[in-house]
Amino acid sequence: MIVRGSPVVNIIVFKHNENKLYNIYSLNVCPELENPDLLEKNDKQSYLVLPHSSKISLDGEFMQVTFFNGRIKLMKLPPILDPIQNEKTQAAA
Repeated sequence: MIVRGSPVVNIIVFKHNENKLYNIYSLNVCPELENPDLLEKNDKQSYLVLPHSSKISLDGEFMQVTFFNGRIKLMKLPPILDPIQNEKTQAAA
């Protein structure tokens, strides 16, 4: 999921027949930006350097992020964690 005006790409999953969304990763695709939480306060900031869309490969190993200025970034994703299993272990603790 890409939010307009944010350098962070969130990967959200859901389980079939369940009404709960799980945020498994939040990745900052623009680590070079100064003050990424308050971009509107940066005088030299342009929204062209922020992500526009993303696509995850069918095998879930890579993610392509396209930026407003046309730049494309290919990222290798970390291993996929089972959010439901993590939720069960946290509840048991």
